[in-house]
Amino acid sequence: MSRVRFDEPVLTDVSALNTASVPVQMPGAVYAELIITFGAGTSAGSFVLEESDDPLFAGTWALLETVAWAAVSSKVIKKVVGPFKYLRVRASVGVVGGTASARLNIIDN
Repeated sequence: MSRVRFDEPVLTDVSALNTASVPVQMPGAVYAELIITFGAGTSAGSFVLEESDDPLFAGTWALLETVAWAAVSSKVIKKVVGPFKYLRVRASVGVVGGTASARLNIIDN
């Protein structure tokens, strides 16, 4: 039976390029769902879901998924299969004309 291990907002009202969430430790988790909510007035922006084996790694984390702006006041959901060690969400393109928020759901199998 699947079990939700983490279901939390990780970024709230973000617009600045390279704003990153705090790394979430999830060893052995097998599914992750990234939910990006683009606010009113937005016209561009992109977020990435990244993984590392070290939460303090200062270099480029491994890219798992990209979520690009789709429409004003919209949600975009991406799902990826693990296992994972540390995950973070980062604004890879600044949000134009407003803000966006990110939620991360991580599930065991």
